[in-house]
Amino acid sequence: MPERPSAIKRLDALFSAAMIAHEAIFEMRRELIASYRGDAEQARLLEESAQIVTGKLPGLTAKTRKLSGTW
Repeated sequence: MPERPSAIKRLDALFSAAMIAHEAIFEMRRELIASYRGDAEQARLLEESAQIVTGKLPGLTAKTRKLSGTW
């Protein structure tokens, strides 16, 4: 099987980084709430992050996997 193009490898890395970033945001928010320092702005940012990671990225990664399969 030929090696995947570097552009697809970079996209895979970007998607992975987005997931890691969301997990970090979630953990920071949880720690802030536990220390009674959470606020509405943080909740909004966490929600936005979750929408990207759970709503938009799955479709994008599916397209990338399909494209990658053509190589």
